[in-house]
Amino acid sequence: MDWLMTTLANGFSEGRDLALLFARLIVGLMFAISGGYKLFTRDQRKTMRETLEDADIPKPGVMTYFVSANELVFGALLAVGLFTVPAAVVLAAISIVAFVTQGYEPRKDEGYLFWFSTLLMKHQILLLSSLLMLIAFGGGALALDAEHSLG
Repeated sequence: MDWLMTTLANGFSEGRDLALLFARLIVGLMFAISGGYKLFTRDQRKTMRETLEDADIPKPGVMTYFVSANELVFGALLAVGLFTVPAAVVLAAISIVAFVTQGYEPRKDEGYLFWFSTLLMKHQILLLSSLLMLIAFGGGALALDAEHSLG
């Protein structure tokens, strides 16, 4: 509680800690809820398995539970700011694999600027940008692991 009072009394580092908090909460909760939903909802588990089968991921039955559990656990850790950097690394790896296996075939008849803008709008790319920020700067002063933050 002292760290919170000190942080509030001294102010945020020009909004950096608040931005890192929001990034952790939004990305962490998104992964945790998504992973939990896939673990505990039969239809979502089936959809996840079919997605993994379509992507030729080995052992899709096992991987459905493995990936979903990792999303739930590491998403929750990220949200509260505990083991922030390792959690962000795992979730970044999941995002990269999801992007690569789902493929990306935009319409090139619109030109390269349109192609690039649609690439940047893919949710895995947006998540990855936040995760890379958390890997680089840690969870900030408002994370449970603030004493061990890299930033």
